[in-house]
Amino acid sequence: FSDRSPAPHGTISAELRRATPWALPVAWAAASVLGLVFFVLPEEVPSCLGDVPRWKPVLVLNLLASFCALVLEGASPEMCLLGAASVAVVGDCLDPAKLFAGASSDGVVTLALLFPIAKAVAD
Repeated sequence: FSDRSPAPHGTISAELRRATPWALPVAWAAASVLGLVFFVLPEEVPSCLGDVPRWKPVLVLNLLASFCALVLEGASPEMCLLGAASVAVVGDCLDPAKLFAGASSDGVVTLALLFPIAKAVAD
Protein backbone atom coordinates (compact mmCIF):
# COMPACT_ATOMS: atom_id res chain seq x y z
CA PHE A 1 0.00 0.00 0.00
CA SER A 2 2.86 2.45 0.57
CA ASP A 3 3.90 2.55 -3.10
CA ARG A 4 0.35 2.98 -4.31
CA SER A 5 -0.43 6.34 -5.97
CA PRO A 6 -2.86 8.69 -4.26
CA ALA A 7 -6.46 8.97 -5.41
CA PRO A 8 -6.99 11.29 -8.42
CA HIS A 9 -9.43 13.39 -6.45
CA GLY A 10 -9.62 14.85 -2.98
CA THR A 11 -12.05 13.92 -0.26
CA ILE A 12 -15.45 15.58 -0.15
CA SER A 13 -14.62 17.52 3.02
CA ALA A 14 -11.38 18.82 1.49
CA GLU A 15 -13.20 19.93 -1.65
CA LEU A 16 -15.88 21.69 0.41
CA ARG A 17 -13.25 23.54 2.42
CA ARG A 18 -11.47 24.55 -0.77
CA ALA A 19 -14.48 25.55 -2.88
CA THR A 20 -16.84 27.17 -0.38
CA PRO A 21 -16.43 30.92 0.16
CA TRP A 22 -16.65 30.82 3.95
CA ALA A 23 -15.58 34.43 4.30
CA LEU A 24 -18.93 35.74 3.03
CA PRO A 25 -21.24 34.09 5.61
CA VAL A 26 -18.75 34.86 8.38
CA ALA A 27 -18.59 38.52 7.30
CA TRP A 28 -22.40 38.75 7.17
CA ALA A 29 -22.74 37.19 10.60
CA ALA A 30 -20.09 39.44 12.15
CA ALA A 31 -21.53 42.59 10.57
CA SER A 32 -25.06 41.64 11.64
CA VAL A 33 -24.02 41.00 15.23
CA LEU A 34 -22.05 44.25 15.40
CA GLY A 35 -24.93 46.18 13.87
CA LEU A 36 -27.42 44.70 16.30
CA VAL A 37 -25.21 45.34 19.31
CA PHE A 38 -24.31 48.93 18.47
CA PHE A 39 -27.36 50.25 16.60
CA VAL A 40 -30.50 48.17 17.15
CA LEU A 41 -30.43 46.79 20.70
CA PRO A 42 -29.42 49.89 22.73
CA GLU A 43 -32.37 51.81 24.15
CA GLU A 44 -30.74 55.18 23.58
CA VAL A 45 -30.14 56.18 19.96
CA PRO A 46 -26.48 57.07 19.35
CA SER A 47 -26.06 60.80 18.87
CA CYS A 48 -24.12 60.32 15.64
CA LEU A 49 -27.19 58.81 13.95
CA GLY A 50 -29.46 61.82 14.41
CA ASP A 51 -32.80 60.99 12.79
CA VAL A 52 -31.47 58.10 10.63
CA PRO A 53 -33.45 54.87 11.07
CA ARG A 54 -31.53 52.25 13.02
CA TRP A 55 -31.61 49.65 10.25
CA LYS A 56 -29.67 51.78 7.76
CA PRO A 57 -26.26 51.55 9.48
CA VAL A 58 -26.75 47.79 9.82
CA LEU A 59 -27.44 47.51 6.08
CA VAL A 60 -24.39 49.64 5.21
CA LEU A 61 -22.20 47.60 7.57
CA ASN A 62 -23.41 44.37 5.96
CA LEU A 63 -22.78 45.77 2.49
CA LEU A 64 -19.25 46.76 3.46
CA ALA A 65 -18.52 43.35 4.99
CA SER A 66 -20.00 41.58 1.95
CA PHE A 67 -17.95 43.70 -0.44
CA CYS A 68 -14.70 42.97 1.42
CA ALA A 69 -15.44 39.25 1.71
CA LEU A 70 -16.35 38.88 -1.96
CA VAL A 71 -13.27 40.76 -3.14
CA LEU A 72 -11.02 38.71 -0.85
CA GLU A 73 -12.58 35.54 -2.29
CA GLY A 74 -11.58 36.65 -5.80
CA ALA A 75 -14.72 38.33 -7.16
CA SER A 76 -14.41 41.32 -9.45
CA PRO A 77 -14.14 44.48 -7.29
CA GLU A 78 -15.96 46.57 -9.91
CA MET A 79 -18.98 44.28 -10.01
CA CYS A 80 -19.06 43.95 -6.21
CA LEU A 81 -18.95 47.73 -5.83
CA LEU A 82 -21.71 48.14 -8.41
CA GLY A 83 -23.85 45.57 -6.60
CA ALA A 84 -23.27 47.13 -3.19
CA ALA A 85 -24.05 50.60 -4.54
CA SER A 86 -27.23 49.28 -6.18
CA VAL A 87 -28.44 47.71 -2.94
CA ALA A 88 -27.61 50.92 -1.05
CA VAL A 89 -29.63 52.99 -3.54
CA VAL A 90 -32.59 50.59 -3.45
CA GLY A 91 -32.40 50.52 0.36
CA ASP A 92 -32.51 54.33 0.42
CA CYS A 93 -29.14 54.55 2.15
CA LEU A 94 -27.50 56.39 -0.74
CA ASP A 95 -28.81 59.12 -3.02
CA PRO A 96 -28.39 58.22 -6.73
CA ALA A 97 -27.23 61.76 -7.56
CA LYS A 98 -24.45 61.53 -4.96
CA LEU A 99 -23.50 58.07 -6.24
CA PHE A 100 -23.08 59.30 -9.81
CA ALA A 101 -21.29 62.47 -8.68
CA GLY A 102 -18.83 60.46 -6.62
CA ALA A 103 -18.25 57.82 -9.30
CA SER A 104 -17.57 60.44 -11.96
CA SER A 105 -15.12 62.53 -9.94
CA ASP A 106 -11.62 62.96 -11.35
CA GLY A 107 -9.93 61.11 -8.48
CA VAL A 108 -12.07 58.00 -8.85
CA VAL A 109 -11.62 57.90 -12.63
CA THR A 110 -7.84 58.34 -12.28
CA LEU A 111 -7.61 55.50 -9.78
CA ALA A 112 -9.81 53.29 -11.95
CA LEU A 113 -7.50 53.85 -14.90
CA LEU A 114 -4.43 52.98 -12.82
CA PHE A 115 -5.67 49.49 -11.92
CA PRO A 116 -5.19 47.96 -15.42
CA ILE A 117 -1.73 49.50 -15.59
CA ALA A 118 -0.83 48.02 -12.19
CA LYS A 119 -2.16 44.63 -13.31
CA ALA A 120 -0.09 44.75 -16.50
CA VAL A 121 3.05 45.68 -14.57
CA ALA A 122 2.43 42.86 -12.06
CA ASP A 123 2.07 40.30 -14.86
